[in-house]
Amino acid sequence: MRSSLLLKIILFPLSLLYGLIMQIRNKLYDTHLLPVHPFSLPVIAIGNLSVGGTGKTPFTIYLANRLLQEVNSLAIVSRGYRRESKGPQLVSDGHGLLLDADQAGDEPLLMAYSVPRAIVVVAERRAEGIELALKSGKPEIILLDDAFQHRAVARDVNILLVNVKEPWKRNLPVPSGTMREFKFNYRRADLIVFTHCSAEDNRPFSPGLPFFCAKAESEVLRDKQFHIRGGLKDLGKKAVAAFAGIAHPEVFFQDLEQRGMDVRYKRAFTDHYRYSKEDIHFLQSMAESKGCHCLLCTEKDLVKIQNLPDMADDPPLLALSLQMRLDHEEDFLDLIRDKIGKRR
Repeated sequence: MRSSLLLKIILFPLSLLYGLIMQIRNKLYDTHLLPVHPFSLPVIAIGNLSVGGTGKTPFTIYLANRLLQEVNSLAIVSRGYRRESKGPQLVSDGHGLLLDADQAGDEPLLMAYSVPRAIVVVAERRAEGIELALKSGKPEIILLDDAFQHRAVARDVNILLVNVKEPWKRNLPVPSGTMREFKFNYRRADLIVFTHCSAEDNRPFSPGLPFFCAKAESEVLRDKQFHIRGGLKDLGKKAVAAFAGIAHPEVFFQDLEQRGMDVRYKRAFTDHYRYSKEDIHFLQSMAESKGCHCLLCTEKDLVKIQNLPDMADDPPLLALSLQMRLDHEEDFLDLIRDKIGKRR
């Protein structure tokens, strides 16, 4: 306890310094002393204030699929965290995948799988990513993934995601807190989406901006080829082994247990973990030794595993697919339409 308190005291000035640096950076963008690149087509940015765990990827997938019911083409531009490639890279041209998980990053590849009609690009500099997307097709809308702090591209809509279970918990910036910048910068957002909502979370705090509640439903199971293989209910009471390399793996395990699954083995890996075939062989052997019917993971894990060589098929590897649902969806979409309508 004493050492933990001492560490917080030591890190507190560093958090203030980091927050101050981010404020200076914000001010430079606000006053256009740092350049902001405009584009002729609508740009929607999706991001958060905290570090990880707000559901940016499933929300981006949800919004892209929903917008593709109204437009012919769109592009998703992401940084591609922990990818091996450098510079702007085309992950999907809207007709097929062009990179693997190592070159694209796990989340952009998952978005390309989940939104097959979308052009998906990774780029450290999002403006360069948009340019590549424009050369690769004719998107009508650009979605910027994880871009609330990426201010070098002008946007028509700024969507801020907040985990309703712990809204801006530990409000200080990193390293003593979990914030990427000071909390009051939420005012840059045009609207807020509270994620991980449930029935008891029907009144999240209101920051004075339009806000909506979203939750992720996990029912569909996918195999190594990303084909649907029934639903979670089809497993019934069969024993399973579970693993995850995401921001909050305990949430995945708790979700399985709350649904009555017999989870006999659990293994948490670090976020964006790169699996080896030895990892999977070990997990499958543990599942077999525990008498498990299958090995369960998240889709984000599956995209990094599916092409590993010499993978056994028994026990089978299945991923639980997340489907985002938004309350008052039409009101949300009307706001989006209103903000981007003048640009289209």
